[in-house]
Amino acid sequence: MLLSAIFMVPTVVHASTGQVSVNGGNEVLASSSATTVSVPIQISGSDPLNGFDIQVVADPAILQGASVSLSGSVITSPTIVIECINGILVVGTTCAPQDGSGVVHLGVVQIGTTLVSGTGLLFTINYNIKGQSALSPITFNTGCSGTSVTNGDCVTIANGQPTALSETDLSGSFANLNDFSMTADFTAISTTAGTPITDNINYVALGAFSAVLTETVTSPCTQASSTVDLTFGSGSDMLTCSSATNGDFGVTVTATGGGVTHSVHIALHVGAAGFSSALSPTSLTISRGTSGTTQVTLTGVSSFSGTVTITATGPSGITGSASPSMVTLTPDASGYSAGTSALTISVGNTVANGVYSVSVTGGSTLSVTVPSSDYVVSLVPDAVFVPRGSTISTQVILLSTGSFAGTVTLTATITPTALDNDGVNNIVSGFFPTTIALTAGGNGASAYSGSTVKIGTSPNPANTATGNYTVTITATSGSISHSATLFVEVQDFILGPNFCAGKTHAVGDPNGEWPDVFLGGSCNTFTVTTQSVANGGGQSNLWVTVKSLGGLQTNGASFTPGIQAGDPTGPGRGRFVPEIGFRVCFFQTYFANGTQLTPTYIRANGPVVRGDPTDGCRGDGEAFPNDVAFVPNNLDYYAITAESLTNTLPGTYGVNVCGEIGTLLNCEMVTLNVVTLQNSPTVSQFLWTRSTGFSASHGGHIQIVLNNTNPTQTVYAQVELTALGSNGDILGPTGTLIIKMAPNSISNTLNIAVPFTKSMVGETFIFSTIILYGTDQAIVIAAQGNQNFGQPFPYVTSTTIVGFFSSSFTVQP
Repeated sequence: MLLSAIFMVPTVVHASTGQVSVNGGNEVLASSSATTVSVPIQISGSDPLNGFDIQVVADPAILQGASVSLSGSVITSPTIVIECINGILVVGTTCAPQDGSGVVHLGVVQIGTTLVSGTGLLFTINYNIKGQSALSPITFNTGCSGTSVTNGDCVTIANGQPTALSETDLSGSFANLNDFSMTADFTAISTTAGTPITDNINYVALGAFSAVLTETVTSPCTQASSTVDLTFGSGSDMLTCSSATNGDFGVTVTATGGGVTHSVHIALHVGAAGFSSALSPTSLTISRGTSGTTQVTLTGVSSFSGTVTITATGPSGITGSASPSMVTLTPDASGYSAGTSALTISVGNTVANGVYSVSVTGGSTLSVTVPSSDYVVSLVPDAVFVPRGSTISTQVILLSTGSFAGTVTLTATITPTALDNDGVNNIVSGFFPTTIALTAGGNGASAYSGSTVKIGTSPNPANTATGNYTVTITATSGSISHSATLFVEVQDFILGPNFCAGKTHAVGDPNGEWPDVFLGGSCNTFTVTTQSVANGGGQSNLWVTVKSLGGLQTNGASFTPGIQAGDPTGPGRGRFVPEIGFRVCFFQTYFANGTQLTPTYIRANGPVVRGDPTDGCRGDGEAFPNDVAFVPNNLDYYAITAESLTNTLPGTYGVNVCGEIGTLLNCEMVTLNVVTLQNSPTVSQFLWTRSTGFSASHGGHIQIVLNNTNPTQTVYAQVELTALGSNGDILGPTGTLIIKMAPNSISNTLNIAVPFTKSMVGETFIFSTIILYGTDQAIVIAAQGNQNFGQPFPYVTSTTIVGFFSSSFTVQP
């Protein structure tokens, strides 16, 4: 336990189970205008104590923790062990796993061995108020173990003993919505002159509001009572309105209480019973020989009740038909009634061009426009996304208006709007057919196609450039010309540039295999030894960048679509490699003379090169650039992985790395060198500080001398040390500089200094040492960066320094 491990006191018998509470379990109140509030965390009835560790959680949309205060705390001489607010460390070494947004975490101990009272204030949380609430819980965080309570809440009270004091806990709440609402049953009422009409005004208390409201009302209305009691949460009052004269009145009811004032406004109409109509829309454009529809809404006033027949009256050739033709109006308590009907207006073939008025029952007027002879052009769809090398397609639709009849000719103009620098604008357009004969009131269609170019599977300057285009399709007949625009995205992807593994951090797709990659220099060549993994060898990796072009989208959250690495001619499930033990989607591989290795040969002899080091197929060699579930235009990477089988021959191989999504296929050639395994350097001297000589004040020191026993090969080497402490502290990996060793040579003395802190005094560390070695200095430099693979580094062979894989030491003062 954190607190008991810091301060130990004489044994105390646990006698009482106390209670830790948020404001004693009571609601914390604040005014609606307040911007901050303080919330006490208290304890009562507990045994004496000398520390606590408590996490409190509130809704961050309402309360956002700002600071904590120990003023007035029962801990009179406090030392803060940990303070985290909203998951951000303020004091201490690290926040707890349960810390996060809305959580205030405070751990405090009493200096010295004196226990303090188990009743009083522990600490105060100062919050910034971010929103309004009638009841927002303030509770203790959950998900902790070994605490003072049995329900998993993060509440620990300590008295220096190995086990926490036994307590219960009690949550609280917050309210700053101290208000009331008022609404009317009807916001509009209607009656005849001299006839009273009533309406109810309804009140509801919000939050902690409690008061008696005083009401006022404007004429010609009165209230049944001048007050409403909201100490019981809700109430209502009746409004009565009456006028001897016709007219429209704006009535305002105002209620005041508890320092809050609200009003509602009611529209009062006094007049004879009757009805009116309204249209939506109020105007229509209708070609000869066709029809259009508008909605008729009937409104009855002053308790009008009856059945209304809807008619439409216009000039010759323009007629109307309502459905339903009769609408029954029945008023409610407001005195109003309403009903609707669909009115269809038809225009005959002989009606001249122009604007006409049609009168509708209830006093409304519809404007009808009869257009001249014309046609309209539209596209379905009007936006397309096409893989490079495929065909752009849309349907061109023409519609005759105003009795137009004639032949329409189609043309297309292509305009680039935002292109990638990877090709040219060479889209070729065509229509099938190119001309359309329209009859009066008729329609016609043509299929538009635009061909794009993709040559081979590698970048080619003669390809159609990826990016955005607009295709303007124009329909012309005599002096009439209309256009419609098709928006086009030509999409593809590209492989490269390629990198060796290194220490430069780059962000891959978090939904894919490699959210974080560590890149070295630019390279198209990688190396693996002839030693198989089963016989102690390693894999070799080359990072290949995968970039989306023209807005091509993937979806890493659902793993489809993605850009799959592999052999485009091979089976989708890959081929079984007996020595590896599973199916692998390996790439096409070639000897140095250009002869392709057959799949049968690769399965038996290797080398096996695939898009991912951890598995064979099924999405593990998949990249997600421009991931809709991540950020726009992100890059992603293939970890091109090579490994030898028992019978793999040394030499130079060409590997055709391919990626595929839908109909898009792109490839690039990289070089794999398979070399014979070199002898590892040996240790000729290993000296280290005696086990009791590692101290926080002087650190520890290790000296190593290496021997390159290989008679012909120059070797690059580095010694690396890692130590794990009994308290969970980790040292390293730390190590020597990289050294170059000639054949049959002995190195100078290599030094590793091991630093410590005072907090590590008394901690025992078990350390291990290994030699990283290889034939290329760049490969050794990249080794530490490969820790993110979560597996042994594939480029560098390592050997354990015998006798010092599990040695230990204890840190002295």
